[in-house]
Amino acid sequence: MATKQGLAAALHSGDTAYESLAQAFSTTLVPTLDQLLTSARAAGEPIAAVDPNEFLSAVVNLCQGPGGAQSERAERMVRLLLAGLRAG
Repeated sequence: MATKQGLAAALHSGDTAYESLAQAFSTTLVPTLDQLLTSARAAGEPIAAVDPNEFLSAVVNLCQGPGGAQSERAERMVRLLLAGLRAG
């Protein structure tokens, strides 16, 4: 993760190369993650209750480094990642 800590600054730099990224997240990545989670639950996998937006937001926050107001949520998402998104 240390190599990704400058990612947030780069994405918010005003560079036009990154303009479509937020839209791509909301129109592609969020629905895809939601479908994966829904399919896993339908298949009987014990998937933890997590909102795709919350999960992706926590991943983004990991790129911003330690601390901050989102730290607790990011830590919860990391625990879910480490558990393979399986409920406790």
